[in-house]
Amino acid sequence: MNRQPVTRSSRPAFSLLEVLIAVGILSSIAAVGGPALFRWHQRMELSTTANALCVRLQKAQIRAGQEGQIYMLEIYDDGYSIASSDNSHSREYKTGRDTTLAAPNSYSVDNRRVILTPDGRIRPRQILLSRGTQRITITPHPVTNALLKNK
Repeated sequence: MNRQPVTRSSRPAFSLLEVLIAVGILSSIAAVGGPALFRWHQRMELSTTANALCVRLQKAQIRAGQEGQIYMLEIYDDGYSIASSDNSHSREYKTGRDTTLAAPNSYSVDNRRVILTPDGRIRPRQILLSRGTQRITITPHPVTNALLKNK
């Protein structure tokens, strides 16, 4: 019987201790960075929702000014609608694909119905979006009625 003696491989390898130290370091980084990443994700989703809502409000604001009508933007659980006060103009309704405003569980909005007048005014004067501890307020500028987001 010719047995070869067991020798150590010449290939570089990690020892068990080195692997455990690396896993410990990565776990510590994940424990510290995880909550911060979660808060950042919440802020970004809420900011995206606020931007989408501002676009819809500006669209309704422009329509109200052009047509001299009072317009209303309503946010539903599955989308939103923009309609004139007498409902004689086309009604726009989005569902499913427009998830930025159709996700009531991802944010809360204090007013689901916003009135836009022909002179650019918005009622209520401010709209508060919140998710967890994050909050964004949308208010019209006092002079120009341009929409401002305050974090």
